[in-house]
Amino acid sequence: MTTFKLFFISGILAFALIGCNKPEPQVIDMDEVAAEAGLSKDDYTVHENGAIEVHSKVEADNSNNRPLATHGDNWHYVITNGLLVADDYATKNNPSAIFSIKSPSVNLIKQYGGKYEGKYLLTIVNDNDGDISFAQLLPLFDINESSDSLEDKLNSDTPLWEVTLAKYNGREF
Repeated sequence: MTTFKLFFISGILAFALIGCNKPEPQVIDMDEVAAEAGLSKDDYTVHENGAIEVHSKVEADNSNNRPLATHGDNWHYVITNGLLVADDYATKNNPSAIFSIKSPSVNLIKQYGGKYEGKYLLTIVNDNDGDISFAQLLPLFDINESSDSLEDKLNSDTPLWEVTLAKYNGREF
């Protein structure tokens, strides 16, 4: 036999003996993987099947765990006050931005990080024929009290919200 055939046959035999064995199971420390991704223990859950569920840092609350203010009869007036505050801010800083026309999307969102961590902010997004207005408002009232207690403020010119961020077509103003 030639040397080439000898090496070829021994290579095939080695592959058959070594390469066809059952592979060793890989042990992966999911906590280590999560740490490398920059997640703390509170940011994720490892399930029995090894899947990682990452918890969102920003969460739109459902009605079961929303602050007490959202359950009062005056909540829709409080939201309207927020729209008026955002429109007033836009009028003074960028009149092209419009918040109260064409059914804006309004959400109360609890912050899980950043400057307003632990607080609720009202976000308003309005798409006016492709021009996007965005506002983020901080409540100037106790969000954990019923909105019914705000009736006297609703009947005055007192703003219930403060604009913390406003953008028009992605540009802050």
